[in-house]
Amino acid sequence: MHWIGCAVSVVALVCVGQAREGGAPDAPPRLPQLRVVHGHANGGLKEANAHLTQDLSNGSSIVFTPRGVNYIRLSAVIPQSAGYHSTFSPLYYSGNRSHTIATLDKLSASGFNVARVFIDHGDWSRTDGVGATATALNSAYLDNVADFITLASARGIYTNPTLESLPNLLGTPPCQSPPDYPYPNNQIMAASCVNAKAKYASLFVSGLQTRLEGGAGLSGIGWISIENEAALTTAIAPFAQSNASLTITPANGKSYAMTNKSERQMAADESSIYWADTVTAAAKAVASQMLVG
Repeated sequence: MHWIGCAVSVVALVCVGQAREGGAPDAPPRLPQLRVVHGHANGGLKEANAHLTQDLSNGSSIVFTPRGVNYIRLSAVIPQSAGYHSTFSPLYYSGNRSHTIATLDKLSASGFNVARVFIDHGDWSRTDGVGATATALNSAYLDNVADFITLASARGIYTNPTLESLPNLLGTPPCQSPPDYPYPNNQIMAASCVNAKAKYASLFVSGLQTRLEGGAGLSGIGWISIENEAALTTAIAPFAQSNASLTITPANGKSYAMTNKSERQMAADESSIYWADTVTAAAKAVASQMLVG
């Protein structure tokens, strides 16, 4: 089952590529590094004027305008497993590679320059996701991600990997759900989960670094999204009414009284910022020029 969700601005289209044979050039060119540049007005920094630029070989840069698609392949053929992002599954990637090449050719010819892909965290019922052990990711899976980035780069298309959730076993200790932070709030508020996500981001970037010309090919990654749809819910602890008397200390180390409306809001806001900053810092510690968010 194969879809490509084509997104232009906020409009989503569904496209299907036609299979044909093809391949990347023997020595694919590296894409220019993308950077975020902030515009200035009256001497002040204006975040609203931030834009992407491409570095050029002569030391200058040009504005980059993303024209992107969601590149998605779904599978649900493993018994007792729901449909999942199987784009880079070692079970299917090589068999679908010619279709992938043909689709990337078509996207490039149509003027698209970014392909967003979803990194499958895996599941307890299967082993073809990115997760492997508490300290390592699936080597074959990362090989496939690196191959896709190389194929896309050769066609002028940046790859935007999206790190959905967490591999099941990753982290020491792995992500846990303490009573004060059940799922999904644990993902952002529990220290074990924040640290596991940071470890995930670090392992993912370092794994690609070793596979993409010793890191030189990382410029083919436009940016990394550390989550697809990050969320906290007030329907469960620590925000549910039954937990209103709690004083909590989430991953950021600050204490918040759930009886205080302002502190409840601050707990959510500051935990989210801490989570994002921690995971981003872990990825950029490996590749400082990488755009992460």
